[in-house]
Amino acid sequence: METKKLILAADFEVGFPQIKVLLEQHARLKKAVFIPTAAMVEEWEPVDELHVKPLEAMGMRVTTFDLAGKSSAEVRAAMADVDVIYVSGGNTFYLLEQMRSCDFKTILQERLAAGVVYVGSSAGAIVCCPDIAFITPMEDVTKANLTNTEGMALVDFLLVPHLNNPYFNEEAAYITQHYNGERSLLALLDEQVLWVEGSVIKIL
Repeated sequence: METKKLILAADFEVGFPQIKVLLEQHARLKKAVFIPTAAMVEEWEPVDELHVKPLEAMGMRVTTFDLAGKSSAEVRAAMADVDVIYVSGGNTFYLLEQMRSCDFKTILQERLAAGVVYVGSSAGAIVCCPDIAFITPMEDVTKANLTNTEGMALVDFLLVPHLNNPYFNEEAAYITQHYNGERSLLALLDEQVLWVEGSVIKIL
């Protein structure tokens, strides 16, 4: 069984130079699936130029796959033969809701055990935490109907993105200060990327 490999970023576009280096070192780079689900309830939409083309330029074939309305069988099929799973930013609460509806966590754990590299940006990174309630000051919780905010628990700390970002710094700073000392917490600048391999954690 492979050790889980996670690339957790605040901003995929800004952090891509580091993401590229990590992927070249740790992934097979033949095929990737891009999951834009978190952004589907926001006022922006991921564009291929920023989220797909960079991976294609590395030699990967990239398939875009929205989790909303999909069955676990459909998700398992979409992730069956990929080397990289990239989940974009957006609304973390909506993303978690859709992940729950298709048993994404179980399927992802299977793929991580097989050596797949998970790339999570913003919401895609936050959802890896033990619980996502901490991110409430930064997001609109009404875009989902969650009664349980337990995350995928792929890491045992809270990850706060967008520190010093002109749009989100106030919320990021508040969350960082509010949870400081209560449990392990890491805050990332948009240009920073977190590499997790088993128990090894590095900020690039």
